[in-house]
Amino acid sequence: MGKKTINLGHFEPATRAMGPGLRACLWVRGCRIRCPGCISPFYLDQDPKADIALWRMLQKIRKAKEEYGIEGISISGGEPFDQAIVLSELCEAVHILGLSTLAWSGYTRRRLEGRRASRGTQNLLQHIDVLIDGPFQIRHHTEGLPLRGSGNQRIHLLTDRYCMDDLSGSHLEVRMHENRAVQITGVTDYSKALAILNLMGLDGHTAMSR
Repeated sequence: MGKKTINLGHFEPATRAMGPGLRACLWVRGCRIRCPGCISPFYLDQDPKADIALWRMLQKIRKAKEEYGIEGISISGGEPFDQAIVLSELCEAVHILGLSTLAWSGYTRRRLEGRRASRGTQNLLQHIDVLIDGPFQIRHHTEGLPLRGSGNQRIHLLTDRYCMDDLSGSHLEVRMHENRAVQITGVTDYSKALAILNLMGLDGHTAMSR
């Protein structure tokens, strides 16, 4: 496990804006899809300097469970399934800890379950409780969709851990860090996030799901 790494954009140890209950969230780096209007453009490219060892990521999640009582993790990006092999191992370990898993993907479920899927995809799907699939499409963008940025995206319950009512909430969190950088967490569009920052008179870093 020690030699395996995740190219990580951001880790939030506790948030209510990225799925049911209190959750830790990972935003991974790197995406081959490149949806026009992507709400996390700063995570499209991988950065070798942003690699984190799998064991260290799991350590952070254990700490979040102990300190905040999180019920699960959510994985956004970037594109999680472009790092399917290492994330499948992470999610398997997270399930062993008794936590739930939720992931977004710009690929459709049909694509992920098909022959064209990248190596490790099937293993990752086996360790995900909730999948939100499909590319972000500006023409189908609708505000207020729980956990989705556009109407073409779908929520798939891959296990019986949750029901649809558990996934009906919509939250947006704004946090200011010690260096006065502002982080916006939640499912919204990039222009709305920037508008919030402008109203606050601040520049900031945004970390959002698709």
